[in-house]
Amino acid sequence: MKYLIVIFYINIAFAQTPWNDGSWQIWQKDSFMVAPGASGSLFHAVPGKHGKYNSNPPDNTLEPQLYTTSSNNVFVNSGNLHLRLLQEDNSYNADGTNRDFHYTSGWVQTYASYKFGYFEVRCICPPGKGLWYGLWLQDGSDDLCTYEELDIFENQGDMPRYTSNDVVYQSVSSPCNNSDNNTQWRSEVFHNLPYDIISGYHIWGLEWSPNAIIFYLDNIELGRRFIDSDMTIYQNAMPIILNLALNSLANHLYPDRLFSLVDNTTPIPSDFVIDYLRIYRLKKNSCNTADETLITSTDFTNYTAVLKHNIIVGNGSTSVTAPTIVLRASNEITINANFSVPFGTEFTAMVTPCN
Repeated sequence: MKYLIVIFYINIAFAQTPWNDGSWQIWQKDSFMVAPGASGSLFHAVPGKHGKYNSNPPDNTLEPQLYTTSSNNVFVNSGNLHLRLLQEDNSYNADGTNRDFHYTSGWVQTYASYKFGYFEVRCICPPGKGLWYGLWLQDGSDDLCTYEELDIFENQGDMPRYTSNDVVYQSVSSPCNNSDNNTQWRSEVFHNLPYDIISGYHIWGLEWSPNAIIFYLDNIELGRRFIDSDMTIYQNAMPIILNLALNSLANHLYPDRLFSLVDNTTPIPSDFVIDYLRIYRLKKNSCNTADETLITSTDFTNYTAVLKHNIIVGNGSTSVTAPTIVLRASNEITINANFSVPFGTEFTAMVTPCN
């Protein structure tokens, strides 16, 4: 099997998201017309603590908030999901000890687990010191030797031009054991953004395929991580999580992170507001069989955006006239000689596995 990827960026262009790539179709969505847990919702609220408290050796990753299923912390209003942080006292058994929590908040996750596709959320990120929130997928394990996580974004409430993407996975070739967690790998990327992402709707996206993980903000690519056969994360389906947290003491002390702690300037209550979640799958046209699509129309009027097996472009003199063209094939894309892409046009050809 041969692979060809040809990408031309003629201008400052948007990435290949469902907004400009007709190969995608909505598979599942939640517009939050009903609360998590109600019939028709993809989500349910998850109560409890997050993180651990170990006094010997000192390791306080226990976050200050307690997650609840209360409608004070998790509710919908006018087609938006609200995860609300409140200052209120609760007691909870954390790591075998009854501990006091002085904040409550919301954590929701999907009933189903997902693997591959395009995942998109439109949301408003709240401002405030110590606030920590995100959209991520995680396998549910507390064991570092099996833990896997994929962060579509994580934000800090007092860092309006900062975000991070994170991939935490296990090594297939060097499996973890109880005495050595060094084979837990992570690939975390921090981004300094050209505009504020606090207060106001923004769209966060992730394209996850068997060979790559691509992160997006407002339909512009932030970065990508190519997947190899040694990474377990590309093999496993995981639920989708949305949560609003407070930074733990351990996060605050990380030397490579600028995490702040909640203080008297933090707005409370604070709401993480989510407009929708959409999950897309690629349209497919017998993409595992040996069909071929020959494109000769210079304006691509006869081309149907769908994942094909093989694509052949042009007869030696084809030129793109449409503003944005995205071709996807599972096996091979052939670009004939003298093919031209004029100024102001974005043309992308991608080999995408048939999954």
